[in-house]
Amino acid sequence: GRFKEEAFEYVPLAPAGGMSASAADMSHFLIAHLNDGKYGNLQILKPETARRMRERLFAHDPKVDAMCYGFWELNRNGQRIIHHGGDTLLFHSLFAMIPEQKVGLFISYNTDKSGGARDEVLFAFLDRYFPATREPRVKATVDVAALKRFEGEYSGSRHAHTNYAKLSAFLQPFVVVANTDGTLSAGFGPESRRYAQVEPLIFRELDGRRKLVFHEDEGGQITQAYFADVPAVALTREPLLDRPRYHQGLVGICAALFLSALLFWPVLAFARRGSKSTRFRRTFVSGLFSSLGWLLSAVALSFLVGLAWGLSEPERVVFGTPREIEYLLLIPQVCVGLAALVLLGSIVAWSRGYWRFSGRVHYSLVALAGVGFAYFLFYWNLLKFGAEILLTKS
Repeated sequence: GRFKEEAFEYVPLAPAGGMSASAADMSHFLIAHLNDGKYGNLQILKPETARRMRERLFAHDPKVDAMCYGFWELNRNGQRIIHHGGDTLLFHSLFAMIPEQKVGLFISYNTDKSGGARDEVLFAFLDRYFPATREPRVKATVDVAALKRFEGEYSGSRHAHTNYAKLSAFLQPFVVVANTDGTLSAGFGPESRRYAQVEPLIFRELDGRRKLVFHEDEGGQITQAYFADVPAVALTREPLLDRPRYHQGLVGICAALFLSALLFWPVLAFARRGSKSTRFRRTFVSGLFSSLGWLLSAVALSFLVGLAWGLSEPERVVFGTPREIEYLLLIPQVCVGLAALVLLGSIVAWSRGYWRFSGRVHYSLVALAGVGFAYFLFYWNLLKFGAEILLTKS
């Protein structure tokens, strides 16, 4: 119920700069660009240099907006806008100019909510001073079966690839689904929007202006998708084994098997205490392997709980890895070692006939869960990061 002052933010996410400037200074910078490098009586840049900075330098597709020199291109309301946004957790800013109209805006405000307000201001400004006829609502006319080729999970190119922050792609895949009404639903998690085809490989939002452009390879297979107005990101269609939801299912199955061992095995051991049966009597080796399987389950589940806690608040990791998460990321190495021992125990159990048949099957499933979990840890850089910490500490 009140405003809360927060400390100054430093953003160590290269190549993001985390620069600070006043609105007055940014307006001077904007005016200099609108005047082709001149501010007041000073020619700061050569005119050809300033113009070069506003040219298209790279685009994923000729039909989408491009990256300029540090700026993004945006075509809206018949105007070519050169802009760039900036964010921290507590600040949101937008620099935008229309060189042909000699006009621009700089917007910045401090809040941990409402990051999209800057775009609303820009679009309202354009609609007020450069109105354009609203495009009619698109209609779905494509055969539903033809839309199946676009379905799948796509990963945004703008995420970490070499450390545990790669998990951002695991948590929010971009999912495209063909609907029975001839539209596509596409988006990150619950932010799905509906699109209809307006040209081959080009879809427009049913009740908006956003466009999705798909790319196909020489064999006609869809390989990528692009937001027409977000030139910095490409969406790559993932094969089955690389799809985030496949890994979500894998870790879910592993967790269920670990939980079954964690809860069921102690109950079973308690129920059979004092049993005089010699056929399935517990030996030192079988007991050791049982304990290792239970320990693997406990450690793996504890790690998943700790990871969920550690990543629940973005400020825990965006400014560097906290000490508690550093220690948490040492656990995956323990999980892999235990998984190897439990897999060995499964082989020994079948060769020596430990436990009942159902017990050996259950133990083997837990061992396979350990292998699958080790693969999950490796794929999402959770093993590598922990190993790097060990080397650093030593």
